[in-house]
Parts: sequence; C-alpha cells; structure tokens
Amino acid sequence: MRRLLTSVDKELRVLRRDWQGLMVLFVLPALFILIMSLALQGSFQERLSDTIAVPVVDQDQTPASQLLLKELRDNGTVVPKASTLEAAGLERAVAAGDQRFGIVIRQGYGRWLNSDGDSDGGPLVQILAEPAVTAFRRAALETAVARAVQTLRVERLFASSPGFGMPASAAGGQATQLPVAVRVLGAGGEVSMPNAVQQNVPAWLVFAMFFVVIPISTVFIVERQQGSMQRLRLMNVPPGIVLGGKILPYYLVNMAQMVIMLLVGAWLVPMLGGDRLDLGGSPFGLWLIGSGTSLAAVGYALLVSAVAGTTVQATTFAGVTNLVMGAVGGVMVPKAVMSPSVQAFTVLSPMSWGLEGFWDILLRKQGWTAVLPEAGALAAVGLVCLFLASRVFQGKR
Repeated sequence: MRRLLTSVDKELRVLRRDWQGLMVLFVLPALFILIMSLALQGSFQERLSDTIAVPVVDQDQTPASQLLLKELRDNGTVVPKASTLEAAGLERAVAAGDQRFGIVIRQGYGRWLNSDGDSDGGPLVQILAEPAVTAFRRAALETAVARAVQTLRVERLFASSPGFGMPASAAGGQATQLPVAVRVLGAGGEVSMPNAVQQNVPAWLVFAMFFVVIPISTVFIVERQQGSMQRLRLMNVPPGIVLGGKILPYYLVNMAQMVIMLLVGAWLVPMLGGDRLDLGGSPFGLWLIGSGTSLAAVGYALLVSAVAGTTVQATTFAGVTNLVMGAVGGVMVPKAVMSPSVQAFTVLSPMSWGLEGFWDILLRKQGWTAVLPEAGALAAVGLVCLFLASRVFQGKR
C-alpha cells in the first residue's frame, strides 16, 4: 500500500510540474466545446425560426413585385433587402461566393400575376445561390419564395373570379407551374447542384493536411530527447537548416494526401455507388491552394514542435487546436448553417482560407487566379510560423 501511495505521490508531482500539459487538458477542450456549441447553434435553430437575408434586384418595378417583397417579409423566412448591384453584378457576386443568395424579379412578373395564363417567358423570379450553401438553405429559400408567389397568384385569381368558384385558370397557381427557378452559379455561369462529395472532400482534405502537426512534433521532440539536436548543434548546423530539412518531406506527404483524397472522391466513391467529385478545370489552381495549405500546416507544426516540451504536450495541443480551427473554419460545421455572428469569426481560421480556395476550384469552377488570395495568405502564415519556430529553436539552443 505504501508503494502505491508513493507512486501516486510521484505522479502528482510530475503533473504539478507540467502545468502546460494540465492547461492543454482543461482549457482547450473547454474552448472547443464553447466554439462547437456556438457553431452548431445555427444548424439547430434554422429548422425552427431561421431567417435568410437576401439581396433583391427588382427589374419589374411594379406594385405586384413590391407586393411580393412584402409577402416575403411578412412570412418571416426571407428578409429581402434592395441590392446596390444590377442583376448581372449580383450574379457575379453570387458566382464568386461574395453573396450566398440573391433574388432577381424579372420584367413581366406583374403582367403574369394579373393575367389568367401561364408564363411563357421563362422564370420570372430567379433565386441565385452559390454552390457552397447547403441544400437545406436552398430548399428553404425556394419554398418560401414559391409559397409567396403562389399565395399572391391564388388571391388574384379569386379576386378576378365573378363567382365563388375557382376559375379554370387557377391551375396557374399550382407550384409546379410557378415561374420560380433556382440557379446555382459558378465562374462559368450556371452549374449543377453540388453533391455531398463536393461539399465534404475539400473540408476533410484541409483538415487532414493540418494534422501533419502530430507526426512532425512527435519526431522533432523525440530527436531532441535522444540527443540528435545536440549533435547537430555541435556540428554548427543552423536552425534554419534543421527546420528547412523537414519542410520538403512533409510537403510531399501533404500533396500525396491531396491527390489520394481527390482520387477517392473522383473514382472510388462512384465505384461504390456514391456521387462523383468533379475536379474542376484548373489542376494548377488545385496545386496552388494545396501548396499554400501545406506550407501553413507544416509551418504551424514546426512552431508547435519548437514550443512544446514533451510529446504529450505537442500532440494534445496540436490535436485540440486543429479541432478548434476546423470547427471555426467551417470544416466540421458548414459555414452556411452557422449563425451570422459565428460566421464572422471563420476568417480567423487558416482552414477556412484553404476550404474557400478548394471550393473556388471544385464548386465554383473558377480558374487558378481565384485562389491567389487564399494561397498567398496561407503561405504567409506558414512563413511567419517558420520564422517564429526558428527564433524559439535558436533561443532554446
């Protein structure tokens, strides 16, 4: 019994000395719970009382179109707001991901609403959506707009009927014949609805690339504990060479991850009966955003390795911070279902930048120039982390 108590006392002494490890075990999980709870709040509330703010371009400019906007506001699901852009400008903003949704009321909507026939000029109320939004959001917006149009249509048909019966032309009030359509827009114009693979592969690809921090930190700290770093110091090897020698191997690991996961989505998943991942039309753009993400991930991993004192600290801290960055950046919870207050913080996560870059190529069908801002920002983060890691490593030596 005495030996057991002595062993327990020894472990408690070790824990008291490793206060950084204790902080990792208690503070970071609490932070992760807080972030995930706030991020998931939107996904649970949207099915009950969610509102979607949507910019509207009213080309019809008739009392009928104003009545439609009023009906949408009264319904509570859609909050229409006048767009400062023309219809073409709003389409470009949605295609680029600057706007999630948009509504364009075409000329002729008022004539159709006050007539007894069907629309023969195509969709008069167009709902614009960018590919990264969830199917639930698109369906909710389409349902709200179609319901408002149908309600106004039926009211007008009843008002124009001389008796109490519904006129034969009331068939135009059926939802299947309403001039309402959803257009999912990419760089080349209208694109097909994104499937589950296109939504999930980029997210988990970015998440997996950042988890290179665990093997890097483990190898780095083990080498330091075994004296390899001491021998390199005695050989006058600069810290930049020591850190730089780890960049290329793990960069190649990250790029192999990217290729394998993209091929799984494009070939293996369809073979098993799932949806196929469309790889877009810019392999160079994929390489750019993949390289930027890899540099940020490797730089962050080396910084953690230089700061952490033990493998437990490094792996625990790295794992939890990756989960936090994934939760904030829209990997675990799509940004489209987050509340607006939480969406504002997604820009703080480098994973969000990588995810947007991959979506530019895979979902929005844009070219390599579209990913330059995200790839540049990720590369800058990686270089800053490498600089800090070098300074910390030099200080410890």
